[in-house]
Amino acid sequence: MTNEVSLSSEDAGIVKKPIAKVIDDPANCRWTNTDILKWKGPYMPAVLDPWGKEYYVDNDYHLRANCPLGTETYVPPIMVLASGGPNKENGASYFARGHYDCDDIYLEIR
Repeated sequence: MTNEVSLSSEDAGIVKKPIAKVIDDPANCRWTNTDILKWKGPYMPAVLDPWGKEYYVDNDYHLRANCPLGTETYVPPIMVLASGGPNKENGASYFARGHYDCDDIYLEIR
């Protein structure tokens, strides 16, 4: 799976029709041409959190990695469905101010 995918993107296939891509790494999840032909979406008109920002899937989410010193505890990266939370900043951009911060809302995908 491509890391940090917005649920509104073609890669997610929920709001927009997916597009076929060359698979560089067979372990990565990709839409095949057959999958695309079977697509019957859009399945939702929008995928936004309560703050109007997109939810995203992050396959190596670093829980609370950028919280103030003394509040973080190292946890190995996990796969999540996430929202940037009230500050509207999320881990979808490595340089985002709120990357893996303390107000993110997430659901672990197992």
